Amino acid sequence: MASQCHERAREPAVRIHQLMKIFISDDHGKYDNVIMALAISHPDLMPKIRATYGFRMDYVRKLFSDMGYRGKELSLRTRMFTEFPDSSPI
Repeated sequence: MASQCHERAREPAVRIHQLMKIFISDDHGKYDNVIMALAISHPDLMPKIRATYGFRMDYVRKLFSDMGYRGKELSLRTRMFTEFPDSSPI
């Protein structure tokens, strides 16, 4: 039973790791800034952009939830992961 539980937790962890590799290798964060600028100058795009960001948040939240995270830790991990790709200088 313990190995089954560990196996289920590992699969979402593998998917999170794969997403992280994509974000880092392709520098997707730079596009987030451009997309948000488009939303400001073209408000008609905002519903689609919100839907896309919402899907991203929901997917990452589900992966962390499947790994066993709950409450504030789940929220924090989801937010940190989805904001990590932002490569803009501070």
